[in-house]
Amino acid sequence: MPALRHRFGRFGPFPALAAETAVAGVFTVVGRLAVLVHASVFVLVTADGWSPAT
Repeated sequence: MPALRHRFGRFGPFPALAAETAVAGVFTVVGRLAVLVHASVFVLVTADGWSPAT
């Protein structure tokens, strides 16, 4: 419905909700990257023979 899109803009009647969704998406991506980096560092360090348990 182009008339509604023109009236409310790109994100519809809830621009704040759209912004929240975008921020949540960024945090999700950053969180996944952090987990990935953490896991790969752990694997590299463990493969090197050092154990965090010692």
